[in-house]
Amino acid sequence: MMKPEITERTRIRSTLFVFLASVCFSTGGLFIKLIPWSALAINGARNLIGAAVIGIFLLLTRRKLVFNKSVLIGAISMIGAVIVVVSIIAYNVWLARRPKEKLS
Repeated sequence: MMKPEITERTRIRSTLFVFLASVCFSTGGLFIKLIPWSALAINGARNLIGAAVIGIFLLLTRRKLVFNKSVLIGAISMIGAVIVVVSIIAYNVWLARRPKEKLS
């Protein structure tokens, strides 16, 4: 099997997508700190936005949605990881906002 040739356009496009993904990932923590929702509500909203982006991508590229055991395991793992990260950030924000106790 031959490797596909990487053109300059493909390289620039790939770099742009990695940059956009990193910006979205980086701003996630900021929005978690600014929005006073529970961790599960924030996670649900993020998943809806992600599903919309993936759906638009699938429509534009005319690709089929693949669903099998590996995809299911990856999805469940991703859900768990995101819930843990969002919960930790929300808990840290809660700790930072609560009144300080005096140690006397």
